[in-house]
Amino acid sequence: MGYEATGSGSLTIKFTPDTDQRQMRDVLLNRYDELCAEELAQRGEDSRQWVEADFRSRKHELIRYDDPFWWLTVVLNEVGFHEVDRGTGNEGLLVELSFYDKYDEAEILGLLNTLVPYTQEGCISYTGEEDDHWRHVFSNGQWIEQSGQICYEEPKPEPYPPFEKSCGNMRRLIAEIRRQVIYNDQSYDEKARALLAAFDGKDLDGVLQALTGRSLYELGLAAGVWKAADADDHTVTEA
Repeated sequence: MGYEATGSGSLTIKFTPDTDQRQMRDVLLNRYDELCAEELAQRGEDSRQWVEADFRSRKHELIRYDDPFWWLTVVLNEVGFHEVDRGTGNEGLLVELSFYDKYDEAEILGLLNTLVPYTQEGCISYTGEEDDHWRHVFSNGQWIEQSGQICYEEPKPEPYPPFEKSCGNMRRLIAEIRRQVIYNDQSYDEKARALLAAFDGKDLDGVLQALTGRSLYELGLAAGVWKAADADDHTVTEA
């Protein structure tokens, strides 16, 4: 992948007696030597002077402060993580990242793999120019890449046609519901069971069925808030 991408995530760095801070600094400095050699191999001897000067400058910037967070900020900035913040974590050094640049997978994973001995956990998610999605996850001592896609459900059709919620319509609908509640001759036990079943099923229309013996469709027609023809183009499910 070699195109513009954005992303965000975090990684947690933790030092142990076997992997102290200075060791990480030295590893990052040695990485510059390796990158310098690779670039010279590609460009040739004619470019040696300015290539070596560039990497000397990058080394000096890295060691400007004796602070692991500063070292990480410098190297992460170089591969496209232009916002690097120190997070609040109970253990280790939590580094929060934002990426926006040309995405160079080999360069990014090369740096992340260099930091593996000091990494406790991490996850960085990216979005590409074509709205593709992938992420780097630190799992079982190594960085792995996962890709995926976001799927959106089609909106479900409204079960009933819309109606104007004017004072008159609402008054007539409420009056019809009240009338049907009064004249519903189901036993209290039947009503209670139906109400509980509607609650368990998150069935709002079932609540009206339990109280009135009628669906919202039937109550609305009786109240005149819409006409029978208005519902022809809608999916109406009777309880």
